[in-house]
Amino acid sequence: TVGGKILGEIHQIDYYNNNKLQILFNTKDSLYLLDRNGKNVEDFPIKLINRAITGHTLLDYDNTRKYRILIPSEDKMVYNYDKTGTLVKGWEFEKMIEKITQPLKYHIQNQKDYIYAIDNAGNGKIIGRNGKKRIDLGKIPLIDAFYIDKNNGYVYTTDKQANVWLTDLKGNQTKIKTNTISQPYYFIAENINKDELTEFIIAKNTLNCYQLEAEIFSVNIQSEHIPSIFYFNNQTLIGVNHEDNIYLLKSNGEIYPGMPLYGKGLFNCMD
Repeated sequence: TVGGKILGEIHQIDYYNNNKLQILFNTKDSLYLLDRNGKNVEDFPIKLINRAITGHTLLDYDNTRKYRILIPSEDKMVYNYDKTGTLVKGWEFEKMIEKITQPLKYHIQNQKDYIYAIDNAGNGKIIGRNGKKRIDLGKIPLIDAFYIDKNNGYVYTTDKQANVWLTDLKGNQTKIKTNTISQPYYFIAENINKDELTEFIIAKNTLNCYQLEAEIFSVNIQSEHIPSIFYFNNQTLIGVNHEDNIYLLKSNGEIYPGMPLYGKGLFNCMD
């Protein structure tokens, strides 16, 4: 039995290096690792040093299965665990000003590891493998989620009116999409067209997709959860749900053939 609500995403790791996968997740109090039969692996669950405030970030820097598990906690710290649930020695993370309510994000820039930590007030920094600060991003406009541009490491965020902001690696901020949408809303930044520009999806009463200030499409569907992005056979699909129906949209906003299907809540697609 899991002793609490699962926070964030569920990941898989190869704990025994035998090409058999186990399921990794965390609650507020514990880190869990289950085998394919749902049984606890080794000494799991492991009680966390401090209560988690969001889900973990799983890293495997060199694809050697030397996993690192980063968990933001209520004490404004980020703790670094190895695959056994033991704290990693040499981790030198400095406490944030406010709590980190979103999982950390990872990016490789100029052959260096960039780990992004942004707290609930928008104070942001980029750290390295040892937890030390590489770059001070300053205070970023942040209301909803943040996203990393995979080409240059820039940060995309939104403010209270859903204006989209870009923060570069020097902490410079530029408003790149103007909006007047009140909260709550959902925000996604993703290169769904596979070109050189990142698209922005903002969903409230309708689902709208933009490249900078230009609208790519608008669909009259009010998504009740944050839309999901799926990749199948070189195409990008956007998953949304409304009332008792779930939809898949093509990257141009067209509804995928056979949609909608009956269903409620968040859903996943697998090939």
